[in-house]
Amino acid sequence: MGLAFKPNIDDVRQSPALSITLQIASMHSGRTLGVEPNIISLPNTIENIELTSLEKALQNADIHLMLVDHNEFINAKVNSSYIIDTKGIW
Repeated sequence: MGLAFKPNIDDVRQSPALSITLQIASMHSGRTLGVEPNIISLPNTIENIELTSLEKALQNADIHLMLVDHNEFINAKVNSSYIIDTKGIW
């Protein structure tokens, strides 16, 4: 959850959150869903992260990792036993 450089912006350049997500995607063969409500597509150089909506990620992801605390995530209802909230909003 969150790929931008900081909350509520659309800039993913040099984003630590994007770097972490890329590392996670490289560690396993399953799908890695990325949620970034402020962009409509990822840079062409990124192939192993599937950009998806918050709603689809909440329904389909096994693990929810909060990396950037966008306003859209604050009231999200996360129904998973695997939640990593690095921002303390859930």
